[in-house]
Amino acid sequence: MVVDNKGLTRTKIELRNEVTRRILKFSMALKALATYQKNSDLLTKATYKVTELNRLADPILFDVGTMMFNLANPMREQVARYFLTEDDFKQTETLLADFKTAIPQKRMATTVSKSSTQKVTDVFRSIYKLLREVIDVYVAPFQFENPDFYREYRNARIIVGYTGRGKSKTDKVENVPAALAV
Repeated sequence: MVVDNKGLTRTKIELRNEVTRRILKFSMALKALATYQKNSDLLTKATYKVTELNRLADPILFDVGTMMFNLANPMREQVARYFLTEDDFKQTETLLADFKTAIPQKRMATTVSKSSTQKVTDVFRSIYKLLREVIDVYVAPFQFENPDFYREYRNARIIVGYTGRGKSKTDKVENVPAALAV
């Protein structure tokens, strides 16, 4: 089963970008207020740069956004002069809630994707086991009765692995039972 989580990732990226933008808007307003009030504690708490925010993990970015919202919330009237409106507070609160719900969704999608990959690996193992333990045994007597058929079967059983490194390495023969190796 293949899970398409591209839309989920794209939505989360858009949410993350908007959360970052909102944090910066709150940060600028709080820094301006802190500078006006000569409040070094608030200035320290409110100082964030876009590069710093971009490096944060999603849960930590959510925490920073919540902290900025909670710092500014009791000072709504004071930060209003620095262009933080009631609408900004409402939208940021909704945005943070949406972003928080998007964080575990991606983890779940990744888990489903990883389990799907494991299922494919298990299917290949069971097919290879069937091939090695059943079909190879049935075809083995043909080695003496019909050597051309047996040789073609043996050649068809060779699995060539691609290294993906271009011309510098040659392809290797992998997963060939010792009884069938040339």
